[in-house]
Amino acid sequence: MAYPVTVIQTHVDSGDVESNRHNILLLIAGAVARGSKLIVLPEACVSDLYRDAGQFAEAIPGPSTELVQRAAGNATVALPLLEKAADGKVYSACAFITKDGVKGVARKTHLFRDAHGHDSYRDAEVLAPGSELSIIDLGDARVGVLLGFDAEFPEAFRTLALRGADLIVVALNQINPDVNFLSAMALRNRVPLLVANRIGFRKVYPGVPEFSALAMALVQDKDGSFLARCRGGSVILDADGRPLAEPSQNVQRDLETLAGAPPQAIIPIAHFQQDELLHASFRIDDIRVQRLTSPFIAERREDLYGLASKPAPVVEELPAAAPAAAPAKKKAAPRKRKAKTTT
Repeated sequence: MAYPVTVIQTHVDSGDVESNRHNILLLIAGAVARGSKLIVLPEACVSDLYRDAGQFAEAIPGPSTELVQRAAGNATVALPLLEKAADGKVYSACAFITKDGVKGVARKTHLFRDAHGHDSYRDAEVLAPGSELSIIDLGDARVGVLLGFDAEFPEAFRTLALRGADLIVVALNQINPDVNFLSAMALRNRVPLLVANRIGFRKVYPGVPEFSALAMALVQDKDGSFLARCRGGSVILDADGRPLAEPSQNVQRDLETLAGAPPQAIIPIAHFQQDELLHASFRIDDIRVQRLTSPFIAERREDLYGLASKPAPVVEELPAAAPAAAPAKKKAAPRKRKAKTTT
């Protein structure tokens, strides 16, 4: 039986919750009209994710999930948003919503920090980490969930595949996803990926703007904040790692390249972006058979992988070095006393 899915690539305006909600509902309506059973949106698509975004976190269920519930129709909507938990902590979460309410919630487990130093922002400034990698059972399919930085760790994909995920939702809020890496993860784990990334500008916090501008195209807003343009790169990958659907900008670029257009004539992928719906369909039973018969799964040698599951060694704080002793002063040689003479 076919299982149609839709990935939504959309603009996310930082802090403009009402505008983002309105746009999300319009796009969901388009996907529902296509008969999609699962609809996937980018990470933190209600508020964006930046240093002050915690103020827009909301409960689940809450205002955003209730609006999506009314628009879900016969689909399940994977809505990533900032969750305000009962204990006051904020999580980057993904709520799976049907017309009957919230079926499950997954939380981001790996918190981002820029290894290159171009952006001083860290997720830990806003978010708490989730405690488990989640699989949501939707009845027709078991869906694994990776949010943002989760999708940089091969172990996360393998864990979800071994736990029986039929599909993996990869909800991103990145400048430029590594699609080659994601394709390899789909192939090696024999599981399709539904990759939803945002477009538009996101806030960045360069320590030294002149240095960061060498690695990313920065613009400065009128309030002095720095912005970087997100390039989309959303894609639906099958279990062989092949793209089944991707944005029209990617397709146009590839066609122009194959046609021999000179590089300067090819429209840059970041230009003229617009919201898009990517559609594909899977046969869940076929996916399960492929995974069971795959040598990447069946021929694993768990007896050799013990080191991979051991925790990293704890580096204890070294004791402060004792101050160096001052060099001993040389004792002055005793003066020879002159013998007194009497007359």
